[in-house]
Amino acid sequence: MITITLPPELEKIVTQRAHKQGTTPERIALDGLREKFLPTSDPVANTEHVPTEKGMREQFDAVYSKETSHLDPLFGEIQVRSLPQDEW
Repeated sequence: MITITLPPELEKIVTQRAHKQGTTPERIALDGLREKFLPTSDPVANTEHVPTEKGMREQFDAVYSKETSHLDPLFGEIQVRSLPQDEW
């Protein structure tokens, strides 16, 4: 195990990001080190850590790039009917 002391400006950024993501600064630092030193060609393979915004985007793209975005006409009609009638 290694103990790393962060300079104040880096500690502040890591702490803010952890608070924003609802996790710990240690987790943010570990995730950053994993991404830097243990890159994977499969963005979905490493699901143990909380992904960064970029990592989440890559994971969504990996899954949903294989799906069509076509909306069934029946569902489209249901959505239109569910909207309130507004005057333009």
